Amino acid sequence: MAPKLPASQTAPTPANENAGHASPAASDAIVNLYLLLSDHYDKARKAYAEGWDDERVAKEAGLSPVLVAERREKDFGPLVKDTTLEDIAAATLALAQEVAGLEGEIDALQRATASAITTCGRLKVSLNALRKAQGRLSAPAVVKAA
Repeated sequence: MAPKLPASQTAPTPANENAGHASPAASDAIVNLYLLLSDHYDKARKAYAEGWDDERVAKEAGLSPVLVAERREKDFGPLVKDTTLEDIAAATLALAQEVAGLEGEIDALQRATASAITTCGRLKVSLNALRKAQGRLSAPAVVKAA
């Protein structure tokens, strides 16, 4: 067992806890990761440029997608998926269904209106016939001269 050095003589702790542990290739991969993120991740939009994602960055940098996602999340921010197109599509579908429902109601009302118009016309003819009959029956009898 090696003798324990006094606290004043112990080796200083590196500022980066991973310092001394990473191989030159791993260090280069991390530097490349940050360059790729700087080039292809938009912090303001919280989104990658078209055609880029954690998987592609991981492949380009030679790192795992999990590590890329962790570093991006920690140092660049969360990835927010833009759902504008899906939201518009859902709203369009809901509105189209509502329009179709109203068109169905309008068609039903038009059929009911046409039927009511036909019935009303038929009833007017019957009413006029009854009025004529009533007029004939309520008129005073006319005596015919011989």
